[in-house]
Amino acid sequence: MTGNEIRRAFLDFFVEHGHLEVASSPVVPAEDPTLLFTNAGMNQFKQVFTGEETRQYLRAVSAQKCIRVSGKHNDLENVGRTPRHHTFFEMMGNFSFGDYFKEEAVALAWEFLCETIGLPKERLYVTIFTEDDEAEEIWTSFTDIDPKRIYRLGRKDNYWSMGETGPQGPCSEILFDLAPTSDTNPNSIDPTDGDRLLEIWNLVFMQYDALPTGEIVPLPSPSIDTGLGLERLASVMQGVGSNYETDLVLPLIEEVSAISGVDYDAGEAGLSHRVIADHIRGLTFAITDGVIPSNEGRGYVLRRLLRRAARHGRKLEMREPFMHLLVPEVVNIFRDAYPETAAAAERVMLVVKTEEERFGETLDQGIQRFEELARSVETNGDVAIPGRDAFTLYDTFGFPLDLTQVMAEERGLPVDVEGFQEALEEQKERSRADRASKAGSMDEEALGAVEIIRPEHGRIFIGYERENQEYDTKVVAIFNQDFQQVVHLDQGEPGYLVLAETPFYVEAGGQAADTGEIRGEASSFRVERVHRFGGVIFHGGMVSAGAVGPGPVVAAIDPVRRERIMRNHTATHLLHAALREVLGDHVQQSGSLVEPDRLRFDFSHFASMSMDEQAEVERWVNRAIQADVALEVREMPQQEAHAEGALAFFGDKYGDVVRVVDVPGWAKEFCGGTHVSRTGEIGFFRLTQEGSISSGVRRIEAITAQDAVEMTIREHHTLLQLREVLGGTGDADLLDHAEQLVRENKSLRKATEKDAVQRGMDQVDELMGNATEIEGVPVVVGRVEAADIGMMRNLADALRNKLGRGVGVLGMELDEKAVLLCVVSDDLVEEGWLAGSIVNTVAEITGGKGGGKPHLAQAGGPDTMKLDEALGSVPEIIRLQATR
Repeated sequence: MTGNEIRRAFLDFFVEHGHLEVASSPVVPAEDPTLLFTNAGMNQFKQVFTGEETRQYLRAVSAQKCIRVSGKHNDLENVGRTPRHHTFFEMMGNFSFGDYFKEEAVALAWEFLCETIGLPKERLYVTIFTEDDEAEEIWTSFTDIDPKRIYRLGRKDNYWSMGETGPQGPCSEILFDLAPTSDTNPNSIDPTDGDRLLEIWNLVFMQYDALPTGEIVPLPSPSIDTGLGLERLASVMQGVGSNYETDLVLPLIEEVSAISGVDYDAGEAGLSHRVIADHIRGLTFAITDGVIPSNEGRGYVLRRLLRRAARHGRKLEMREPFMHLLVPEVVNIFRDAYPETAAAAERVMLVVKTEEERFGETLDQGIQRFEELARSVETNGDVAIPGRDAFTLYDTFGFPLDLTQVMAEERGLPVDVEGFQEALEEQKERSRADRASKAGSMDEEALGAVEIIRPEHGRIFIGYERENQEYDTKVVAIFNQDFQQVVHLDQGEPGYLVLAETPFYVEAGGQAADTGEIRGEASSFRVERVHRFGGVIFHGGMVSAGAVGPGPVVAAIDPVRRERIMRNHTATHLLHAALREVLGDHVQQSGSLVEPDRLRFDFSHFASMSMDEQAEVERWVNRAIQADVALEVREMPQQEAHAEGALAFFGDKYGDVVRVVDVPGWAKEFCGGTHVSRTGEIGFFRLTQEGSISSGVRRIEAITAQDAVEMTIREHHTLLQLREVLGGTGDADLLDHAEQLVRENKSLRKATEKDAVQRGMDQVDELMGNATEIEGVPVVVGRVEAADIGMMRNLADALRNKLGRGVGVLGMELDEKAVLLCVVSDDLVEEGWLAGSIVNTVAEITGGKGGGKPHLAQAGGPDTMKLDEALGSVPEIIRLQATR
């Protein structure tokens, strides 16, 4: 059976037994933003097992795309070295949510293996948890397995838990005998010997619940979670000794051989083929599901995979980008089961090739640097690659630590990981120190002030309601600009106020803080900035009237500034949604800034946006604005928000209850900022800039409302002026006319430059005609005319070539300075003549100095009136040099 046939047979079998076929979730687990990648079939059902979510079905079956590259499920180091380890694999599984339990789970598994796909029963073995007598009874009662082939193992091997708390229970593994003999005695077989008995299916019996108190209690509705590795089962069904030899991987290995011209060897020599084949599977599925190589999180995992594969490509003598050429073969293998791979193939190829090209620029240099390090370690008798050198490879050449470790291992050398981590932490500390120095000591001083504030004060934001721009509150604490508590602040005095509750938005989530005024009965405090330290909100500014003391006040935000910020913030959400719509779901926010006069949005993307893409983004956002949709803002449990499709991002920290800003039909995100009530209030949206800020991260800036209108008017006026300058050309012909003028201008410039070069050569020929010989040395001296210093150097090079042997000194006036160039032929340089020494002596007459290489040197001086005198001194300077 092919891999595709096995997958289909598994799904169909369980559908026939009352299960609902559930599509694989993406390898990026939307249900759990704290998880890097989906690493098991049960991930998408996690909330069902914990009771946080209910489904309309009690039985499910799926074939799940999985990636394991981090944490306790990290198979990366073993990829290609063992027959079974992969970064990407498929986990097939059947699930029961409080429906059937052990009896039916065991019976179904046995029926599928023995009857549906026909595995020989005599080659199947089973392990159970040592304390699970019930499981052994079920296996002997509901199947015809030989009881001698049932082994009891401990908690390490046959007990599963979701975590320290939550569902857990014993499990039963089904093993396949890879090396049967006619007289096999089950008692002589070690059930943990993976080379003999291959684990193909794990049945987890979730029957207990671990409470926070440590107590283990029975679950009210026991459930089933099973996992069957498709690649492993395919190796059994296809009679091969390695997953890499199945039809799910081998075509990729063969493609690597075709591209590299290096035949595949199933032994150690084929390691590079296997690593590349494995990694391109993981890369293709991850990029298809929206991940882009970057320097953090999931993106950095992809970058590591691609760079490891690229280095293995070098071992196969592939020095040009090649990984992207493997993507079509991945699609060929998986298009029927996962059609999304075909739809995303072109984008995946572009992302992979772009990343390959970027790393290729430093890969060879990094490999050379590593070889130098390794030789030095071996020569000096050191025990390991120094951690700081490994960090240099990471920081300068982009080598992930694990790549350096692999290369070192190939030479029998360890890497000082502790030293690497120390160097990495020092770099992070320097970055933190830089940020802290920019921020000053404000944080530390403010935290001291926080201790004075009562717990119920200074922590509540009440500014979401737009109808009221002024709020009654009270001043509960006053600090000077050094965060020392004071009784009051006098007029003109800067400081900080803490209010019982505040309508002033604190700078957070990229949104700029509010400004405004805090008014007492006879005082006014101008709020210029708002910060949160230790949970307390501090209003920084200056007293503009009277003296501010504790007591009742009116807090009034600047309504115009707030409105402008709200327009830009809602526009940022629409921009994010538009980018995902136009460029793809791989787009994720990497940072943002929302200010009154502009918005800035950083996002993951692998290439510059075309003009058409930028135009479509503008159209999309403006359509949303014209729709005048009413926003819906709600607080809800985090899991519910995820289920509704609200965008949240890996690495962000959220509480159990989150605030969701929804533009129905357009955009939905977790957000704590302030927004307009309807999209129509934004008015108009225009992009102003788009560019790269780092590898895999782009930045867009935009404006809204009247700012966008004014920009459009300016552009229209410019267009009208261009039309007038170009002689009344219509819009349709304007670009063609301008391009024609540019072409003509380039042609004229080339002709002018050509004439200038010819005139320069004529000058050189004329100077050569006036050459003299001093003490046997040919000497050419004279003024020249050139447009710039570059052209003057060209003339000097031409003179040196024509001289063959001798010295030349040229002079001219440029930008009100005397400029001198000296050239010396190679034979004279070998005799000790130095162009720098000569030109420096000549330049002294003009009040200047200079220097350069032995054969070409430049000098300059402020006194142009003495340029001819300086040139006239050259013969005597040459005479002195020749007779020295």
